[in-house]
Amino acid sequence: MAKSAKEQIYCKACKYPLPPNALFCPGCGPPHLPDDIDVERLSTSQAILRIVLVVILFSIVVVYKYDLKFFDNLLSTLFSTVNARKETTSLDSRQENAKVVYIVDKPQANVRESASMNGKVLVVLEKGQEVLVLQKKDSWSQIKVGNKIGWIYSKLLIAKVE
Repeated sequence: MAKSAKEQIYCKACKYPLPPNALFCPGCGPPHLPDDIDVERLSTSQAILRIVLVVILFSIVVVYKYDLKFFDNLLSTLFSTVNARKETTSLDSRQENAKVVYIVDKPQANVRESASMNGKVLVVLEKGQEVLVLQKKDSWSQIKVGNKIGWIYSKLLIAKVE
């Protein structure tokens, strides 16, 4: 409903007539800004803690969103290091009873002719398959599977003490 040009508009607070296109009431004056607002100041340690928590939360969201295997890799690396340390102490104390078994930890793992990604693939192993490790060289392990001997990337295996 359009207002006519002659219709007068009044201030809702003081009922003073408002001039056309007025931004504020001449009777009330411009709106007052609040006095000094009490702002809670953070200490440096509180600010750092909040920043760290935001970064951690952001990292978790990114890892979840992009389905990164960061935590799987981190945990498998940590546990393989812990297991390797446990293997040496366990085998020293119970050497005749202990046996280290290596198991393929990924859905598929290539066994290669040489300790290199360029080596010819001899056989593909499935997750959970046990292998006998003959020796280790850098990040590769020489294994025996059935009657074949080849090389597999060591991070594709997990060690288990039985």
